Parts: sequence; structure tokens; C-alpha cells
Amino acid sequence: MIRFFTFLACASIIFSCQAQKFTLSSKNSKAIKAFQTADAYYRSGQPLKAETHFRNAIEYDPSFAEAYFALSTILVDTKREKEGNDYLKLGLKQNDSFYPYGYKTAADLDKKNGYYKDAIEYYSLFLEKNKGGDTSDFALVRRLKDECLLLDYMVKNPVPFSPKNLGPTINTKYMDYHPALSLDDKTLIFCRTEPPVLPPTCPGRNGMLEDFYIARRNSTTEEWGPSVNAGEPLNSGCNEGTPFITPDGRFLFFAACNREDGLGSCDIYYSKKEGDNWTKPKNVGAPVNSKAWESQPSFSSDGRTLYFVSNRGGKRDIYTSELQNDGTWSNPIKLGPNINTPEEDHFPFIHPDNQTLYFVSNGHYGFGGDDIFYSRRQADGSWGKAVNIGYPINSPGNEQAIIVNASGDFAYITSDRPGGYGDMDIYSFDLYTQARPNPVTYLKGIVQDKETGQKLEAIFELINLSTTKTAITSASDKVNGSFLVALPTNQDYALNVSKSGYLFYSENFTLSGTNNISEPFEKIIELSPIHANKSVVLKNIFFETNEFTLLEPSKAELNKLVEFLTQNNSLKIEIGGHTDNVGSDDLNKKLSENRAKAVYEYLINAGIDKARLSYKGYGSTKPIAPNNTDVGRAENRRTEFKIIQ
Repeated sequence: MIRFFTFLACASIIFSCQAQKFTLSSKNSKAIKAFQTADAYYRSGQPLKAETHFRNAIEYDPSFAEAYFALSTILVDTKREKEGNDYLKLGLKQNDSFYPYGYKTAADLDKKNGYYKDAIEYYSLFLEKNKGGDTSDFALVRRLKDECLLLDYMVKNPVPFSPKNLGPTINTKYMDYHPALSLDDKTLIFCRTEPPVLPPTCPGRNGMLEDFYIARRNSTTEEWGPSVNAGEPLNSGCNEGTPFITPDGRFLFFAACNREDGLGSCDIYYSKKEGDNWTKPKNVGAPVNSKAWESQPSFSSDGRTLYFVSNRGGKRDIYTSELQNDGTWSNPIKLGPNINTPEEDHFPFIHPDNQTLYFVSNGHYGFGGDDIFYSRRQADGSWGKAVNIGYPINSPGNEQAIIVNASGDFAYITSDRPGGYGDMDIYSFDLYTQARPNPVTYLKGIVQDKETGQKLEAIFELINLSTTKTAITSASDKVNGSFLVALPTNQDYALNVSKSGYLFYSENFTLSGTNNISEPFEKIIELSPIHANKSVVLKNIFFETNEFTLLEPSKAELNKLVEFLTQNNSLKIEIGGHTDNVGSDDLNKKLSENRAKAVYEYLINAGIDKARLSYKGYGSTKPIAPNNTDVGRAENRRTEFKIIQ
């Protein structure tokens, strides 16, 4: 928050005039006497009586600058800022030499109260009339003036914003706030502060207890059903806050304070979902948590990156830490200057697109309190310049955190705006186009044994075909086999599902240029135990039409096959090439054989013993779909591997 020059500094000079034997600017004896009486009342702690006599002084002498300045001080101190600023400006018109910083003070008050055009005028007057002054003051005022130019533009060009209260199934007469939304938009977890039923285990806020509540969306009406207390083990008799549901729905990160196992005043905890139940929360531990204050977690869809807020460096900043392969966390890194400022930066929300970060700050150009901003990830992995989300989403008041649904068109905030059900309520609104993230759809379903139907815990990897890098890592639930995987819609992906003792599952999602997908993907993924003659279609092996040179995106799938053969080093496989029925049988057989051979050679070059490998081209002799449609022919053009022994 920008620090204001206060009137008190000026007033301390004014009210010591007599003691210092300064000469007041007025020559009117009645005005001087009224000023001195007001001064005595102010010194004795009676500002309202002082106000009356300062007004009398101005009435006796309308050019009495010091009386205007003193009266403005009292008016501002007693929450009448608009009137106080008017008197300050009148005093400056009478004699600005007495209070050279008055122009900045007037501008600061105009900015604070949303009079941006007036603030620009008075910041300009300060720069004009105080040339040769403190260079740091000039730099600050130039910044404030630029900020007001932006704010004036935003107010004159408001963004669409029509917040809708989520209603009485969510909001109550108590504080309802900090919502967390599941990737499929079906589950909402949020905080409610209310009187405890039982004596709380940990100290609360004025005898109140902060608990998690859960609501689920009605699949027919799309309205939120009744919210219920999450109960144990998520709620504990202590305060829990700032929940975040990971995009795969498997973990809940949150903050808790004053716990016996805490490392600092507040720490970040997590709970894992197993079936329909949440496990007992665990402290994330060092180095994420420290002796300082840590809170407000957000976890990326890549399954590795935790964003959180800490004051370990003084003021609150946003940090990240990476989950390592051994389950430990990397040393936290503070996000760069495009995100963090010398002021307070907090409430990060990393969208499931993993490219758009929303956060709250009072250090970037804003309306004077906490504003909501967003930043886009750049090609080099850094975060771009923070963008104010605009007016009236942001206002001269303090704004709460924002979360955005997977498709990117809907957002949720907390507000105490008039017309709500209680102290703080949760609202939703359509997010305007420019502030939207990349849309994300999802794949959800169940993993099971193809032979027995047993539900399986398996590893999911979503691989970006353009970079061959793993974009998302997740797993299915070990109890019921359910899974939920984010699918950002601006790339093409290979999906690999694997479990020890089973053949891996391969799928392709071509989502380049897709801006909106209303219907998510739902599948039952069946994994086959490793047996002789079992085969897997490699759905992410690519060739040009009538060619047999492997295209670059094929490497992601081929590398997974290399990994599978390395882990199962006694297996022997046959690579089989297949075509549709377009063209001659001889050409199709030759093409399919050359394509199988290309995969065979890739595996050998990757270190797989050629004694474990063979290849064969089958042409169009083994179709798996009718050849009378484009879709069927595409399915028949495939590369497979089959277990030989």
C-alpha cells in the first residue's frame, strides 16, 4: 500500500507556532485568537472543540492558510476525508509555501477516495512547485501519477462484472470465504467461521472457530446443494483455512496455525483422498514450512509445483517449491519482481492450465488497497508483467482472493458487499475474455484390471507431444480406481497409464487450437496383466502419409516403451505395423513393415537388446475397425507391440 504523508506532521508544526514564536500569516486579531484557542483545545485532546474555533478563524480571515491546514487535519482524523481535503486545497490556494508537500497530501487523499483525475492534477502541481526537492519523493510522485492515469482509465473503461451470491446453501450469517473448487466443478470446499459446538482445541478468533465446509453441485439443476461440515479428520477443533483442491482431486492443501507439530506460527498441511475419505492431515514440513508464517497454498496441475505465501523475508511474498521424486520438497524460491513487490503479495491461485497465475497485491499499480492481478507464464518459464484485473472487480477497498474454474469462464471471490447473507459471502461471476486463462477440459473415469475388474491405483502421465516433456503427473485412487486429469486445450498430448505388472495404456488427445470443450472425456481404462500374446496399440506413433520416418512427437511414446522394456527386462516383444485398405496389398505390406522396422531400430538405438525385439508388417490384413469410414481407417493405421514371452 502506498504510504501517505499525514496531516499530523503538518499539524505538529502548526500547533507549535506559538511555542516557537513563529509569525502566523493572518493579521486579523480575532482570527489569531480563535486559532490560539483551537490550538489549546487540540493540545488538550479535544479536537471537536478545536474544529469549531478553527472554523471561526477562517470566518474571521478567509485567507488564513494555517487555519485551513489545521482544520483539514481534524476533518481527516475524524473520517471526513473529502471535506478535509477540500479545506487543504483551499489552504494551498491561500498560501502553498507554508505546506509545500500539501499538494502530494491532497493528491494522496484524492487517489485513496477514487478521484483520480483530481489526483493527477495535484501530483502534477507537486512536481511543478517542488523542483529541486528530494529526488526519491519525485520518483514516488511520478509513480503515483502514472498509477492514477491507469486507474482513471480503468474506471472510465470498466470490465464486465455481475457477481452472483451463491445463496443460502453456501452463505450464512457467519463468515463464508476462501472457496476451493474441484477440476470438474462438482465440489466446493470453503471456510466458515462460527461459534464452536464444543470448546475448541486451539485458540480461535474471539471465541469463533474456522472450519471447512463441503458442498456438491446438483447434476440436474447445476445449483449448489447444502454445505456440510467436513468433519474429522479435516476439521480438528483448531482453525483450518485457505483450502486448495489439487486438480487431480487427490489432495487438499491448507493452512493451520498453532498446531503442536507446527514449525512456525502457521504452517501448510495436506490430506490425501482415499475413496470417499480424507486421511489425517500431515505437515508438509521443511523447507516449505519454517519458523515464520506460511499459508495460502496452491498446487499446479503438473503434480509437482506448490505455490504458497510466507513472510520469512519480512513482508508476505509468493514462493514455489517443487516436489522431488523421493517425496521431499525443494528449497522454496521467491517468484520474481513481476509478481512480488516490496509490499504485500499473497493469495496465489495457479490455474489448471499451469500458465496463468492470479494473485493479490498492494504493491503493483492498483486502487490503494489489495487488488487482484494476473500474470501469464512466458516461453522461458518466467512470469510476465502483472495485469490489474480491472474495475469494478477491483475497487478502492481491499479485494479477496480469486479462483477460476477449469474452462476459464467463471470465477469466484469473497466479498462483504451489501445485500449478502452475513459478514463475508462467496460470489461467482462470468470472467471477461481478456482475463481468462487457457481453457482446460479433463479426463475422468476409473482404472481397472481388464480380466478381473479389480480397481487399480495407476500412474498417469500427460506428455506434451510438441516438447516430449511430461506436463502432468497424477494417479488413480487406490480404493476405487477413480482418476481426474487436467487437459489444457492448447496442445496435443500423449496419455500414458502404467502400473507394475501390467501393460501400459496409450491414448492421444489432439487439442491444438481448441478454445472451449464443453464435454469432458470420461473413460474406463482397462489395464491388461502382462501375458504372452497380449498387445498394446501405440496411439502416439506418427508418420507422414505413405512415409515411414518417425516424426518427432513419436519420441514421447517410444521413450515410454523403452522405459517399460527396461523395467520388464525379461520380456520379448514383436513390433507390428498395420495400414488401412487404401492402395495395393503389396505397398501396404511394405509400408507397414518399414514403419515397424523404424520403431524396432529406435528401441535398439535406445539400448534395448535386439534379441528381445522383432518386427513384422501386416498391411491391411488385421483391421480393428471397418475400413468404410475415415475414423475406421484411421484406427486401422496403427503401430502395436505384442508380448512374445
